[in-house]
Amino acid sequence: MPEGWEWCRIRDIIAFKGGYAYKSNKYIDNSHNYIIRIGNVKNNSINPYIAQTCISDDYAKETESYKLQIDDILFTMTGTKGRRDYFFSAIVDKGTINGINIFLNQRVGCLRNYCPEIILSHFILICLQASFTLNAIFATETGNVNQGNIGSTATLNLLVPIPPTEEQKRLYQKVFDIIHFFDIYESDSKDLRDLVDTAKNKILDLAIRGKLVPQNPDDEPASALLERIRAEKEELIKQGKLKRDKKESIIYKGDDNSYYEKFTNGESRCIDNDIPFDIPY
Repeated sequence: MPEGWEWCRIRDIIAFKGGYAYKSNKYIDNSHNYIIRIGNVKNNSINPYIAQTCISDDYAKETESYKLQIDDILFTMTGTKGRRDYFFSAIVDKGTINGINIFLNQRVGCLRNYCPEIILSHFILICLQASFTLNAIFATETGNVNQGNIGSTATLNLLVPIPPTEEQKRLYQKVFDIIHFFDIYESDSKDLRDLVDTAKNKILDLAIRGKLVPQNPDDEPASALLERIRAEKEELIKQGKLKRDKKESIIYKGDDNSYYEKFTNGESRCIDNDIPFDIPY
């Protein structure tokens, strides 16, 4: 990886929250409280008004802990087995909750960022949509013949490369500019759509390998960022706002140039086989 970057598990920087099994017999025709279901989430898009489902103020108050916040990262956890027609991901922003409240339904996962000022949710989104992540997560797919499922444990266990915060910002801006350029070329041609999708995937892969924008040696290294996140988590644990994760770990590069994962119980193991290496284009 580039100098100043670090590997970590998603669980070590972000908390997972599952959705609530909202009862259909409590749905109402209209209100300012909307349920976010699988069909409302696509890559980079959360639309509460698709097959809109609303609940009353009383039901919303009863399920307040499932109310979504700005910077929450949503991903769909169920689809067609073997089709990769799910694990779509998007970020809750001001536009999503403009004048409404949105609540998390079951089979839509939520990744809640501990420190969005340190690890940008938009950078995590880039990681989630990159091909190496999709290959890793769909290798864990479970389910029956027709329905495929992705679990929270597999998602939290994903490895992500973390660059310095300033580089995350540069990467996100570059990716946004390029993807937006591609998006203006809408077409009915399947060949062109496939070509655009392939190009988007390669842009994401270049981004998370540090090959899309130049590195700045003056940026605060990711190792320092992860230390700050660990300190923040400890404070949240002391305040009773967060439970200690027994699987918490630190990933480091040994003197032999191999990567190792050290757990809180003192055990460590080589994870070279888990690290996704560069794919030649």
